[in-house]
Amino acid sequence: MARLNGSIVKGVQAVIIAAFIIFVLFYVNSKSIKSFKIKNPVVIVLVGLMLGLMSAFLGIGGGPINTTFLVLLFSFTLKESAVYSVAIIFFSQLSQLITIFINNRFEPYREYLPIILIAMAVSVIGGLIGSRLNKKLSNKVITVIFSVVLAFVAVINIYNAVMGFIA
Repeated sequence: MARLNGSIVKGVQAVIIAAFIIFVLFYVNSKSIKSFKIKNPVVIVLVGLMLGLMSAFLGIGGGPINTTFLVLLFSFTLKESAVYSVAIIFFSQLSQLITIFINNRFEPYREYLPIILIAMAVSVIGGLIGSRLNKKLSNKVITVIFSVVLAFVAVINIYNAVMGFIA
């Protein structure tokens, strides 16, 4: 029963992620959808809370979701929203790391520590390269790359949803 529930949860998460990504693809590539310029500090706090909650719940870091909501709600470009999205992800994931540290729950990760350390180092290098590309490429090129990557991620999530529900 626990395996079934875990599979169903993964399937539901994959469906939610796929739905968000499909929305993101339509929104980012649409010229007619209006965006807002929210300035109210209370609304900004609520948006930050919602984005952090979604990224932690869905376990994806929230990049595509954060980026889209930042473009939609604050009228940022994709280039601008990428920077702010990274900040949201950083603090969201930092809270999870603090929780793991406070509760001393490192044991499940011990065997993966070498992989985690390598991934961290390579991620920093990738981040530096990505940051340079972000500065050099136009918004149009970034939108195309973003859309292609998201379409690929949507297909993976649809596959994961199907596998989660039939497992």
